[in-house]
Amino acid sequence: MNSPLLEEICLLPGVQGGCLLDKAHRLLGQERMTNYDTHALSELGKRMARMLQMSRMLGLGVAAAELRYDRHLLVGVTLTGDQLLLALCNHDCNANLVSHTARLVAADHPSGGNGAGRSEDLDALELMDVEEEPVEANAKPGSWAPEVTAGIGLIREALVHTLGPMAIMLLDDYLNRWTTGGAPVAKRLPLLVDLIAADLSDATQIKTFRAFLAPR
Repeated sequence: MNSPLLEEICLLPGVQGGCLLDKAHRLLGQERMTNYDTHALSELGKRMARMLQMSRMLGLGVAAAELRYDRHLLVGVTLTGDQLLLALCNHDCNANLVSHTARLVAADHPSGGNGAGRSEDLDALELMDVEEEPVEANAKPGSWAPEVTAGIGLIREALVHTLGPMAIMLLDDYLNRWTTGGAPVAKRLPLLVDLIAADLSDATQIKTFRAFLAPR
């Protein structure tokens, strides 16, 4: 989809790329994001949508949120038409400018299905189908044994090698699921690998991921 919204957002200072997702977290369009795995983008959209929904449940009345990482900033904005905008930005990018611009541009292009979003629009996104997930891991990485921390570091590198730098944002979710099933010990690291591999979208990705972790 050729989206005026995405084109305008990607012209803002510090914005690396953007994409639009529907209420089922399927990719509708992207701008300067073709190097990123669509499954990873969908998973990020799911988690951003869930965060916005939970914020609304607290009565915050928000329609945009941001996830700040050491090198990247991910901005999510709800739009009418059951859509969610994700903008990948530099760490020092002005997230308020991105959100404000998205809402203004979306209002100017209603025919494209990118109407301006409001906090009430979260109801239309039907986000309650997002599976329940633990808010926090059962244990903190800093308290894990050195061999476990080292193993997870290697798995993190394999995930980034397979899906690109944005994939690192997915690791916390996998760690939550992994620790929910048992203690974070070295002998259970293969289970974490299997958990991630099961979510990869095709055989090539699975082969790349496992090959990176194979003994050398």
